Amino acid sequence: SVTLAVLGDAIGIALGWGLMKISVALFPDLAVLSSDTAVQMNLPVLGFAIAIALLAGVLSGCAPGWRAARLNLSETLKQGSRSAGGRGRTPIQSVLVTSEITLALILLAGAGMALHSFWNLSHIDVGFRADHILTAQLRQRDNGLHGDRRTFPSADLVVVQQHEMLQRVRAIPGVLDAAFATSMPMHGSYSHPFEVAGQTVDNVHPPVADLDAVTPSYFNTLGIQLVRGRFIDDGDDLHSPRVVMVNETFVRRYLPKDDPLTHRLLPRFFTGGPDGKAKIPPQPEYQIVGVFHDVLDNEHLTGAVQPEMYVSQWQNAGPYVHIAVRTVMDDPAMLANPLQRAVASVNAGTAIDHVETMSQVVSGETSSDRFEMLLFGGFAAVALLLASVGIYGVMAFTVVQRTHEIGIRMALGARRREVVALVLRGGMRLAVIGIAIGLAGAYGLGQLMHSTLYGVQPADVVSLGAVATLLFMVAALACWIPARRGAAVDPMQALRNE
Repeated sequence: SVTLAVLGDAIGIALGWGLMKISVALFPDLAVLSSDTAVQMNLPVLGFAIAIALLAGVLSGCAPGWRAARLNLSETLKQGSRSAGGRGRTPIQSVLVTSEITLALILLAGAGMALHSFWNLSHIDVGFRADHILTAQLRQRDNGLHGDRRTFPSADLVVVQQHEMLQRVRAIPGVLDAAFATSMPMHGSYSHPFEVAGQTVDNVHPPVADLDAVTPSYFNTLGIQLVRGRFIDDGDDLHSPRVVMVNETFVRRYLPKDDPLTHRLLPRFFTGGPDGKAKIPPQPEYQIVGVFHDVLDNEHLTGAVQPEMYVSQWQNAGPYVHIAVRTVMDDPAMLANPLQRAVASVNAGTAIDHVETMSQVVSGETSSDRFEMLLFGGFAAVALLLASVGIYGVMAFTVVQRTHEIGIRMALGARRREVVALVLRGGMRLAVIGIAIGLAGAYGLGQLMHSTLYGVQPADVVSLGAVATLLFMVAALACWIPARRGAAVDPMQALRNE
């Protein structure tokens, strides 16, 4: 038994190493998530696993060895080969079958919940179309130091330059549209206090919402849907009344019973200090002109959507912006160099960095979940294989032990299907017990995994029902094969062997 354990250790190490290499090949970013991350064999964990496997080999050999040492020699010689027949399963065999099914179901349930969570994550409504979009951050050179402060181009000049940049970018072959914004979806935004005109406000704890300035083409470029009113357009410039758009969460939280298009907002770009008593510079009023579909502005897929305000970049021009480019190219990253040339052709002092596709941003948020799903899936597949082999082995051994009994039953008129049903009933009874215990263990595992899952409850009926059904079918097959073999025994041959 120890020899078998050593061989099992060697095969297990090879399988673990292979799973690790497959994981890194499928998710290469795992190795560079941080300087502390290393996807490799952990020697202390590996040593512990080897020790446990060897201990299991020792214990597995001790049980039958201890039983063999206690045999009554004279009684054994009298019984001959019948000592091994007619008695069916021993208690330890039943415990083995039940335990294997229980542990396999717990691991399969963990994999099922991880898969269900990943499915939910991959179908989150992020509020925009992430395909075929390249994003970058513009770094604009300042005008140098003026006293102790750096100066930048005037707002009028910034607007003119950014208009020209968008025209140059749209002229690049393969580009459908382009837009500027102070922040991109899933990159995080800064919250600003604001007031609703005509309503009283707590100066110490005023309402807050994320605030971004966007160009009118932002909505078409990212595929953001309009819910009510109108989009910001090119007519909303420095010489026209200030306008703002808000998202659905903003309306639900701050204007649940009102028509948002009838309200004006006063964003507080400069707060009055922690006590709310300092004088706040007069702020222009912004008329709400539209409501847009919620866009995930948090840096994580599972982050809650926050109230958000979009103002026109042409009315709030600033030098620090991000650019989004929608293209027909399958790989938007190929636009990086043409984008840099187009931007620099307008202002030689402007450069781009943090170049990435929106698909990469969204995919990066699910990479760890995909990795966990792969690991759970790999472990669960091994558990299912072990359970199948274990159940088959025990049931096959049980049928061999009962060869004499089966021969007598068939000699007395039992039909093959009755023999198959006899063996199946015994095996499936243990399978049902193991599944019932496993479901309780799977619920406990769900409690432990709950913080890492999205949209999945500890008692996930879909996952638990699927894995219980799968394991029941596997157990039935593992019992049916030896049952069929036992039913094919020639009664005369079985009796003659005895």
